[in-house]
Amino acid sequence: QEYSPRAEEKTAAVLDEIKTTLDALRSGHDKLGRIQQVFTETMRAGATAQADVAKTKAAFDIDKQEGYNIKFKDKIEQKAALEAKIKAIHPQLLQRFNDIKREIKQKKALCSKPVNKYSSSGFCGGCGHEVKNQVNAKITEHGIAECPNCRCLLYTE
Repeated sequence: QEYSPRAEEKTAAVLDEIKTTLDALRSGHDKLGRIQQVFTETMRAGATAQADVAKTKAAFDIDKQEGYNIKFKDKIEQKAALEAKIKAIHPQLLQRFNDIKREIKQKKALCSKPVNKYSSSGFCGGCGHEVKNQVNAKITEHGIAECPNCRCLLYTE
């Protein structure tokens, strides 16, 4: 083939274009590598941050529960003591108490409170009915009796 200056110029121009494209590709590859590195570091930092948030939340929840326990310690202890007292009450007596409360709510009871004081003069503290003979023996024996009139529970101090 014959030498042509024009062909040489075209070849040089194509080679320059290839070099420029190759440089651009190398530069893009380098930038892509840096972007991937930054992305990986960001993902690691995000995972670390999420773990830190989870640890902080767990610590906060523990502190919150401990604060709640400290703040309401007296109430929690009172509740436990009351629950223990309720368990110590005879089940039939507790059932009768709850029945009277329900009757009062439904306005079927003559008394306004399920438990009333029995006066030493022999009168029911709920309805005022004289019950001395009927309940004296029961109150003396058990410390509690039921008023035959209003059916509330009577106690003495």
